[in-house]
Amino acid sequence: MNTTIQDAGEKSETFRNNRLLIVVVFLASVAGFAVGASLSILCVTALVPLRGYTLARVIWAVCYFVAAWFSWNAGVNMWRFAVGMSRHEAILDAAGAHFRLAPEKHAGIQEQFVPWDQIAAIRHRRIGNNQFYSVVTKDNRVLAFDAFAFFRSYKLAQRISARAGLPIQEVE
Repeated sequence: MNTTIQDAGEKSETFRNNRLLIVVVFLASVAGFAVGASLSILCVTALVPLRGYTLARVIWAVCYFVAAWFSWNAGVNMWRFAVGMSRHEAILDAAGAHFRLAPEKHAGIQEQFVPWDQIAAIRHRRIGNNQFYSVVTKDNRVLAFDAFAFFRSYKLAQRISARAGLPIQEVE
């Protein structure tokens, strides 16, 4: 069934992040935890015989400790990223666009609603290797999202543009 601009406002669409991507990031964080734990065990085993220390053993232990620290921190940061990514949601319905982009602890800014007639502009900006989109309202609120918030952010921006009847503006 083809969706045209006339019936686009009647159907409700929900955009969430790609579940496979979230699972892969979760698994990568678990791998970071496993590597960090393994390297910390190697650090301890390099130092366990409390006699016969050489400079090489101390250097190996320090290297294992630093690698374990970085691996564990990478796991923690990827875990936080995956948890945050899993909660993002945009619902486009006949009334307007409902966004949930912030973490749950920021309840005041977590849920945002913009009626279609209150959207002033949809902007696109490329910074480095990332695509940033923002929905600007007539009362100067800005709801921004990128590929980290929504896996197919371009598709979401196109749907918002079609429903609001506004073009996507390129910002330099």
